[in-house]
Amino acid sequence: MENIQSESSTEALKPKRRLSKWAYGIAGIAIAGILAMACLFSGCSNGQKTVSQEKKTKQKHVAGVLTDSIHGHQWVDLGLPSGLRWATCNVGATSPEEAGDYFAWGETEPKEEYSTINSTTYKVSFKKLNKAGIIDETGTLTPAHDVATVLWGDEWRMPTIDEFQELISSCNWEFTSLNGTNGYLVTGPNHQTIFLPAAAFQQNTRIENLGEFGDYWSASIVDELTGVAHSLGYSSKSYGRRRYARYAGRTIRPVTD
Repeated sequence: MENIQSESSTEALKPKRRLSKWAYGIAGIAIAGILAMACLFSGCSNGQKTVSQEKKTKQKHVAGVLTDSIHGHQWVDLGLPSGLRWATCNVGATSPEEAGDYFAWGETEPKEEYSTINSTTYKVSFKKLNKAGIIDETGTLTPAHDVATVLWGDEWRMPTIDEFQELISSCNWEFTSLNGTNGYLVTGPNHQTIFLPAAAFQQNTRIENLGEFGDYWSASIVDELTGVAHSLGYSSKSYGRRRYARYAGRTIRPVTD
């Protein structure tokens, strides 16, 4: 596991001296850092707000902008090679450290109980899921069955397992706590951060291992196993790609292109 290294520098400016282009650049970096920290520690919009409650405004990815919001949900540009932007909160959460809601894979509403009996995708084959319009030809959830898209709007979606791999490979991960909640502080190549709480998962009516483990569904199915989908899993000792039964309730961290 790599340790996060933070870099900071300050330069005293004398009165009445004209700022150089170099100084303006440093000031810009400082402002960007302040905006990113404000985004991390600020509250997030209620994840259950539907698109009909928000004005649909298509936002472009503007170079140099490190944080903004779409439909009231904040994102952070971590400086990833793909340019993908990650939400600062889970679906259903109002702050970065909150677990938010739990969802079975391919379902768009939280439930009181998560079991093999009431799952709509568990033990259903790739072919049948594709024919039903739940997944596309690549094994990725379609927008109508992607909880991030359904609840947050067309610009948001669940990450694929390859996009989780990019987050794993390109960022520094440090297990820490935020406002008393355990989780990972993930720092991107540009030193911007997101916090992933150890929200565990829900099986039947119980939330298992809260504060010890974290699990996020990806939008990607495991096509060779009929009851499994790809996810991101982690504990204080490790983090990486996982495969879990689709019926269990797990958290969702949306992304936007």
